[in-house]
Amino acid sequence: MLIIFFILGTACVSFGMCQARRYVEQIQNCSWSICDHCHQRLKWWQLIPIFGYLLQGGKCVNCHFPITVAYPIGEFLGGGFFIYLFSTFSGLAAIQFGFLLTWLLILALEDFFTQTVSLKLLLGGTCSVLLIFGNRIFNIPLIQIEFWIIINGSLAILSLNNYFGWADTCLISLFGILFPPITLAVIILIASCGAFITLKFSNQTTLPFIPWLLIGIIVTLLLHLTT
Repeated sequence: MLIIFFILGTACVSFGMCQARRYVEQIQNCSWSICDHCHQRLKWWQLIPIFGYLLQGGKCVNCHFPITVAYPIGEFLGGGFFIYLFSTFSGLAAIQFGFLLTWLLILALEDFFTQTVSLKLLLGGTCSVLLIFGNRIFNIPLIQIEFWIIINGSLAILSLNNYFGWADTCLISLFGILFPPITLAVIILIASCGAFITLKFSNQTTLPFIPWLLIGIIVTLLLHLTT
């Protein structure tokens, strides 16, 4: 079973990275995977996570342009993390978190490279996550609702003053529905600290925040703070 979970994780990360590239390069009208450099259609065996990279020797077989090592590394880490998810959480919870992380990976990569996110991807993904996490939504305690109202009010003020992006606000609002207050607080703390340190030691005046939110969720899952 561990092998199946690993393969599932590599496939989800591979899909997420591929879709993020499509949004970044605005090639949504293409129905098949293509090379980043020569844009030639990839064969099925080239799409196999990790092994596709190895079989090609790290280069596209069509144009011989080097393939970024981020693909196999990301796929390997995704496979390992999915083993952790299915070994730690129930089957339903692991599937829910797996879907959430795959969607957030696409948003995080798009935000990292463009500092914008697709409205269609953001809203469509939010609706899908709410449906998939339906069992959690219908069992929200009163204190979580009160905390959610306070957080959203604060984020709305920050967004109006351009201290915070509306996509970031939307995601944190969603996390406030999915996770208990302590988990949301840890996610925001990790993301804020990461963003602050990055700004402190770089020349950037603005930076993508969604990648840090993704890291925050990964940490809370590793610490098992999601229940």
